[in-house]
This record gives sequence, structure tokens and C-alpha cells, in this order.
Amino acid sequence: PTPEQMRNMPNTFHMKKPSKSLLNQLINQGKTHAEIHLRRDGNVPPVLFGHTTDGEFMLMPPKFDDVPNKNQFAFIARLHCLAHQTKGVAFVSEVWVAPESPDELPDTPPCESVHRREYVMISVETAGGNAQQILLPIIRSDAGNFFGLGEPEMLSAKASNGRFARFMPAKKPTATDRVVARLILQSLQKQPAKQRNQRTRRR
Repeated sequence: PTPEQMRNMPNTFHMKKPSKSLLNQLINQGKTHAEIHLRRDGNVPPVLFGHTTDGEFMLMPPKFDDVPNKNQFAFIARLHCLAHQTKGVAFVSEVWVAPESPDELPDTPPCESVHRREYVMISVETAGGNAQQILLPIIRSDAGNFFGLGEPEMLSAKASNGRFARFMPAKKPTATDRVVARLILQSLQKQPAKQRNQRTRRR
């Protein structure tokens, strides 16, 4: 990651300790986050909720508008999961989903499809390999205002992969793994921004 990306590291908030069924709690946490922002702002900012043995954390990227910033967020999120004794995480985002249609090219991106639909995606992972991914349809009024969330649609957790999947370590991290991850996070946060070379323009 570049110094410029380091300045755009996700904001981290530490919260209370987890309780009850972790999988359901993470799903409900993601749903609440989505509903609050849809009613207030009309959209869902991406976020990662994490539950650890010490409490909870929440990562929100300051920028999420291009591939480098998305990669940066995913990198930092995985470091956080590795640095703590993380019990489970939930990644929440707004996505477009479009069914295959004979009147469109097979490689048409969902966001460009005339049949696209808005969803809130909640991807949950817990220690031990348990995972669940659900889609919640976003229902809007004719004027485009948020009306509510539809019935959840379950996706195959085994098919979950890519940049925003499998944030949890594949195996239980050792104490050394956690220390190294924390040191990397600290070094990224302390890394100074690179100054640009100034050129003198002659008249």
C-alpha cells in the first residue's frame, strides 16, 4: 500500500462485547446498519463488523470509489481479523443483482442490466468455518425513497469468494501471527505521507 492509501485507511471504532448467537447477531447488526442508512441517506455505506474476545470493532472505508481503495480496505480488514482473537465478522454492502436474460449479452455487468435489482448483501463468517451470505431486496417507492427490506434470500456460503469474502483467517492464528499483524497495522498508521516534488515553472 502507498502512503496515500495509508492516509485513507478505514476508520476503526471499538464497541461493546458480543453476546447471544453470534451468527444471528452479526446478521441483525448488518440489517440494522443498512436500514438506518437507507432511511437517512438512501444508500448503504460498506462496513465490516467484527466481534473479538475483547469486544467489537467496526471498519468503514473513507473511500470506496475505485479498485485500489477497495483492495486497501480488504487488506486492512484481514489484518484486523488476524490481529485480534476474532470470533466472527459481517461485511455489509449495497449490490446490484441481475438474472440472465436472452435480450442481453452474457457478460453484461449487473449494474448495466435493465433487469437489475438493488440488494443489501450481508456476508457473515465465524471462527470454525461457519459462514452465511444473504441478500435483502431494497424496496423503494415510485419516487425512489426507501420503503423497506424484502424477505432474505440465502446464497451458498461455499460460493463466497473474491475481494470481500473470507476475511477470517483460514486457520487459528498463533500469538506470533497476531503480534505481527498488529505491528503491520501500527506501521501503516504511522507511515508519513510522501511529499510531492515541486517544480518551478519559468515564465
